[in-house]
Amino acid sequence: MCIERYLLALFPDRDWTLLAKKMWQWPVQKNWVDDNAWDAYLSILPELVMTGYKSEHAATVEEYIRAPWHEITREEYEQAAALYSGITDGDPEDEFCKVIALPLLFGKDLRRRLF
Repeated sequence: MCIERYLLALFPDRDWTLLAKKMWQWPVQKNWVDDNAWDAYLSILPELVMTGYKSEHAATVEEYIRAPWHEITREEYEQAAALYSGITDGDPEDEFCKVIALPLLFGKDLRRRLF
């Protein structure tokens, strides 16, 4: 996937396995256009990992992980937070977050075209 190449080119010292696994798990095991299928990938997005747990839905990391719409373990959360640290603070407008969100945009566009 182009996103994986982009990330490896910019940050070759980082292990992108977790993100790639979540990214590929979503379209392979689930339906690209199914809203409920996005949970595994959404839960690993930098804007949610870095800031999302501080929302009306979760006041702590534990509440974020236990939320029924998130498919992320404590270990995955910590690994993702360490991975993103020093790259982004989770601002959805920074280039890194926009690139990571591309598969979601593709899924939304595909859904719009099919339905």
